[in-house]
Amino acid sequence: NNVYLGTRLPNQDNKAARLSLLFKPNADLDATFKIEGGSDSGVRPLQIVSCPPPPPLQSPANCRTALSLGLPVGLDSNANAESAGQEQKITTKESVLTVNYRQWGHTLTSVTGYHGYRFFLNQDADALPADVLNAQNNERYRQFSQEFRVASPVNQPIEYLAGLYFQRDTLNVD
Repeated sequence: NNVYLGTRLPNQDNKAARLSLLFKPNADLDATFKIEGGSDSGVRPLQIVSCPPPPPLQSPANCRTALSLGLPVGLDSNANAESAGQEQKITTKESVLTVNYRQWGHTLTSVTGYHGYRFFLNQDADALPADVLNAQNNERYRQFSQEFRVASPVNQPIEYLAGLYFQRDTLNVD
């Protein structure tokens, strides 16, 4: 319970979906495409704990303020007094295309993948009603990968698997 705003927390909204498609025109070729995405957003409360701290430690400013205003402190209170505007949101998307081609007893495989997410955080870092110490984080991540491999026939005296793999990542943080 947020005693300052009169709301109950946490407040979460989670969604996810996945779609898989298989294309198999003959026994030598198959392709599978998978795509999925999701989002998680809401408000997760902060609580002022270990307030006041045991001697000889000094109380931090937010602890002294909370105590002087009679605001909730400690985990036992099941309450907080954060300011409005708190938000945490992450959205994700992934896709992968796998193609297998069988020829000459070998299996040639290509795997192409993409993963990305966006994350945003607006948090009242001092857990007090006033906007004194806020933290914001905004980031975006993208990853692309490509794999090629060849697998020998199975149940032979000598079997092998060889391939190449490439991956590129980008992370932008504001």
